[in-house]
Amino acid sequence: MTRRPDTAIRLWEGQIAASLVGRLRAHGHPFALADPAALSRPGAILSLPASGALPPGTGERALLALIGELAGLLARRRAFAAGAGRPAAPRGERALRVGLTGGIGTGKSTVARLLAEHGAGVVDADAIAREVLAPGGEGLAEAAAAFGGGILAADGSLDRAALAGRVFGDSAARARLDAITLPRIAELAAYRLESVPAGGVAVYDVPLLAESGIADLFDCVIVVEAPLEARLARLALRGMDEADALRRIAAQADDAERRRLADIVLPNDRGEQDLIDAVARLWEDRVRPALS
Repeated sequence: MTRRPDTAIRLWEGQIAASLVGRLRAHGHPFALADPAALSRPGAILSLPASGALPPGTGERALLALIGELAGLLARRRAFAAGAGRPAAPRGERALRVGLTGGIGTGKSTVARLLAEHGAGVVDADAIAREVLAPGGEGLAEAAAAFGGGILAADGSLDRAALAGRVFGDSAARARLDAITLPRIAELAAYRLESVPAGGVAVYDVPLLAESGIADLFDCVIVVEAPLEARLARLALRGMDEADALRRIAAQADDAERRRLADIVLPNDRGEQDLIDAVARLWEDRVRPALS
């Protein structure tokens, strides 16, 4: 088994921690990330205010909630590793948490839209990533401090092409950017997913679920797949040339890596109506039974 580099391990831990912070804060527990920008270095990553600064019992309740979340994460990991599938969400206590992923051009976003039409609450990781680096936010300020003012446009917004040029092919720069953005994305996404009412379905539309190692945060992982030719054709319709499309596909996890994490694999190798019908069957056969 290949061991992850220490920096990657800490970034993975940071995303798990940030997700737990988001969930717990959504329920009023006052956790925080100790230092989001330092998650690629050793050190504490979760914090609570000093006990004297909290109302009586608040710290104890927060710690019990954290223990419950960690126990659920470990139970899902162990059950899935044993081939038993991830345990279902506690009925009526919270929403069913679904991780939806797939490579670029597979039609994952279309599946997210279809799930929303069936009543799911959908949180889009790409939209949150843009929000995290929006003007006036801490994320963009830290990115500019790390990479220089050259990544900013004249109006103070992020020049995405300039930032991409700074990190492309530079693993150390990529790690610095990930340490700034990924925990913030994870925390905000988790917070918003918790806004879906108990008994509902909360879907996290996230392209890099396999790469980030966060599958065990979810009760169910859906992987959307499509043949390479279909993916290239869809990306061409977006104006992406084949060389760029192949480079982006190669930079992501492959189908086998994503499939290893999947509870459900959803092929998207036919027409739009076939996909609509497949999502409807998935909702009726797999999602509804998990809620009742």
